[in-house]
Amino acid sequence: MNYLNLKANSLRSIVCLASVLVAFSAHAQEAIPSHQDLSAAQQQELVDLIDKGQAAFDAGDFAAALASYQDAYALFSHPDLRYRMARCHEYLGELPEAIEGYESFLAATPDAEERGRIEKTVAALKERHRQTLPATLELVVIPADANVFIDGERVSNLQREEGRVEVELEAGAHDIWVGKRGFSDKRQVFQLSAAESKTLAISLDLADAGAPETASGGVPMGPIILGSVGVVSGVIGVVSYTQYASDREQIDQWDAQKGQQTRPADYDSTYDAMNTSATLTWASGVVSVASLATAAIWWWGFGDETPTPPAYQSGIALDSVTFTPDPSQGNAAPSDARGLFMRGRF
Repeated sequence: MNYLNLKANSLRSIVCLASVLVAFSAHAQEAIPSHQDLSAAQQQELVDLIDKGQAAFDAGDFAAALASYQDAYALFSHPDLRYRMARCHEYLGELPEAIEGYESFLAATPDAEERGRIEKTVAALKERHRQTLPATLELVVIPADANVFIDGERVSNLQREEGRVEVELEAGAHDIWVGKRGFSDKRQVFQLSAAESKTLAISLDLADAGAPETASGGVPMGPIILGSVGVVSGVIGVVSYTQYASDREQIDQWDAQKGQQTRPADYDSTYDAMNTSATLTWASGVVSVASLATAAIWWWGFGDETPTPPAYQSGIALDSVTFTPDPSQGNAAPSDARGLFMRGRF
């Protein structure tokens, strides 16, 4: 019996098909329905659905063919219709459904003439399907709260208590970066095959105290620089206030003796110096408070914010206060060099 070229162009084909497969089902695992269970109207409807499905299949409209065969199968659950639906699923790229349909057909018709060819088809489809399955990576990170990037994308569902996460990735090469403040970051490239499960453990080492700090690890330099600016500004404020207080006292003494002696020659210069000291005191005080407050917020509030892996950075890295040229600009001429500096006048 050739199930591949079966045409439902008459009720006689249905009758013959059912009769033959009932004979083949002596050793089958499930009973094959008989056309005699259908009324004449149902038999005609069945023929029309199968003819419609075959016409759609021949025209390349596999979705329409599948719909017709499914309607026919709901009316008459015959193994041949399972096979027809499996072919539609295969051409639609629905491999799991196609595999299930072919295997269901083979289970119902163990003596099918096309069994060998269908079994080879099923094996090929399973291999194709396996190649489409994602790989699974189980990642274990120490310390548990380290920041993890895979292919430049942050892994956000890391279980902080255990430092363990399971992610699905496409087959191929992948880049992983792990970093945390106070630790030396690590980068690793690994390969995954389709449907492969792999466990990867990465443990970070404490950063050396004398090692240069970078944006990817170690103590961030931004808060330290801001804190230093705040301290220096505070010292300048104290010194300027001391000078202001001294000048203020001298001016007050001269003003108290205004009617008793001639105005001192350095009165105006002392008065100007007093005003300058007052302005410097206020300015340095504001800078000091702002710098220290910003440094504290940066350190305590944002100190553990996710860093960006070095390979994906461009521009100024504030944590290291260095200038990193944008790779798209190429090698700049010496005259195009840029720097980061602060200049002021009081």
